[in-house]
Amino acid sequence: MSHKQINKTLILEGIFYGLDSIFYGILFSLLILFGTSKFMQIDSNMYLSKNLFEVPWLNIFISIIAIYIIIFWAIFSSKKKFINNNIIDEIENESI
Repeated sequence: MSHKQINKTLILEGIFYGLDSIFYGILFSLLILFGTSKFMQIDSNMYLSKNLFEVPWLNIFISIIAIYIIIFWAIFSSKKKFINNNIIDEIENESI
């Protein structure tokens, strides 16, 4: 593979890992938030007509940005490791 193909592969892999982690992270966090808000409603005997659960859109947006910053930082730091070295030699050195 050429360096351009390796870069493209690493970036696509990072994007798909990010999408996967964002999907499951947001899904589970919203389920937990919804469950705790319902528990708080039942526990405090508050039977209000207004629903207490609101989706924290700003926090979700900030977490998506943070996840992609971390993923691309990991991609570019690992890419720097292999730029000047032969990939086969690096794999052999890591397996020892």
